[in-house]
Amino acid sequence: MWYQMASQEQGDTELERSIGWKGVTASAIGLVVASTTFAGNFNGFGAAGPGYFLALLIGFTVNVLVMFAYFELATMFPKAGQIFEFTKRSFTNKRTAIVLGVGTALAYWIALAFATSGEFIAGASAMVQSTGFGSVLLWILIINLIAIGLNLAGLRLAVAVEIILVIIMVGVRVLLGIGALAGLSQAGPPDLSLYTTNFAPGGFSAIASVTALAVFSFVGLEFSTPLVEEIVEPGKNLPKGGVIGVIAVLFMTVVMGFGIMAVLSPLNQPQIYTGNAPQIKIAGILFGTSGEIVVGIASFAATLGTVIVLYAAIPRIIYAMAREDLLPSFLAKVHPRSKAPWAAIIVTAILFNIPRLFSGNVVTLVNASVAVWLLAYLWVFALAIKLRYTHPELNRPFSMNIGVYIIGIGLILLVLWQAYKGSYQLIVIGLLLFALSILFSVIWTSFMEETDLNTIETLTDARVSPSTTNQDHPED
Repeated sequence: MWYQMASQEQGDTELERSIGWKGVTASAIGLVVASTTFAGNFNGFGAAGPGYFLALLIGFTVNVLVMFAYFELATMFPKAGQIFEFTKRSFTNKRTAIVLGVGTALAYWIALAFATSGEFIAGASAMVQSTGFGSVLLWILIINLIAIGLNLAGLRLAVAVEIILVIIMVGVRVLLGIGALAGLSQAGPPDLSLYTTNFAPGGFSAIASVTALAVFSFVGLEFSTPLVEEIVEPGKNLPKGGVIGVIAVLFMTVVMGFGIMAVLSPLNQPQIYTGNAPQIKIAGILFGTSGEIVVGIASFAATLGTVIVLYAAIPRIIYAMAREDLLPSFLAKVHPRSKAPWAAIIVTAILFNIPRLFSGNVVTLVNASVAVWLLAYLWVFALAIKLRYTHPELNRPFSMNIGVYIIGIGLILLVLWQAYKGSYQLIVIGLLLFALSILFSVIWTSFMEETDLNTIETLTDARVSPSTTNQDHPED
């Protein structure tokens, strides 16, 4: 059939294990510490003041619990497909498993396009604002070319560059907060009275309104899971790298926000905390032109780091579906030397650049993507819980108490209820996206014959999970 892969050669469609926990940590931090989270956090501080720290705590908790569910499923079914693999391995009826797997993965893929477009705009805007050179479009093109090139060159090189970018991103944000708190900025000595007299000036409603931004501040911790086929001993290195990554992100965000609000109160100057790149304005006020340039470079590094991870992780979900004849076969092509899924990388890059053509507002793009992400997270929690009851015999190299996942579901429902008041249409749009993606999957897979379906592994074929150990040496 036209969509079927013809005589796969092992060297053309197989990945190889090459990274350890440091690569996982770099992937987690690199995606989360984005220009959109840079801008989003300042918008959050501006709207809720120090009360945004409470929203951050909610966002941190939600994403840590989500991360654990993803790690459990990824180490049970250690394949590159992530949410696609989790879904199709959770049902015994092959057609149902495949339809739901392809549908949820496509919705996930499309939702990421909105977030990535927001990231392009945030990073490019920061560079134009800080350097005065070029245009937003030019910087977006530069970011894409570098990220695509690094990923086509292979995962080892991409991870090595990512580690350098992570050091820059985290270092600049932490130093911003420490410099302000130490009284080294042009804004003068810090005033901590804000934290004792007016911690939540807008009350609960203000905190609830920025909870989606707080959740987004940690979204992406799970994006190391599509790399599971290339991670040495994922049952050990996934959770180790993920936990280190999320703690680093929380520490960085709190230090930065605490220090800057102590010298630039959002109650007195809320306007400087808003926009697509408020970090540039704030850096200029605190440390002058040199501060703008340094933070502009850090914003560029943040966007580049995020896009590198996205172009590493997401194409592997598409690659995994194409490898099983569920998408056109060319998307399963792997470069013979670098082992990069080059076709899936290029197609993903094209898709991820489309939404920015229709909206230039970072916060709008972020809120739209978070709604879909939260719905996807509910689905992953449900799969993890379902498998505990229906197939307790499956090997689980990493697992958490089922109560952890139930708490996660409750927190996500609370966020959807409170954070999207007045914007429930975004949740409806998210549900429609999943419904349309599944409908497309029904139509697409209807062209497949039963003999084709029987070659695809689902829960029926997963009574015993494959070994997740590997003796190859990681880069660390």
